[in-house]
Amino acid sequence: MPRKKLDELAFTLRVYRESVQKLDYIAGANGRSRNSEINQAIKQYIARYERENGPIERAEGDG
Repeated sequence: MPRKKLDELAFTLRVYRESVQKLDYIAGANGRSRNSEINQAIKQYIARYERENGPIERAEGDG
């Protein structure tokens, strides 16, 4: 089994089936895996939040 990067975190997420089907469609259209598409969407969500609200300060050790 490949080793994870130290800054990666795995977790379980419950999602509606229709949302996953649409996500898979979008990921395919963008040439990404489902996981990569989710990571990209999260990055965009955080960037938008920080543009509107300022940078998020994260203390070392926060999960």
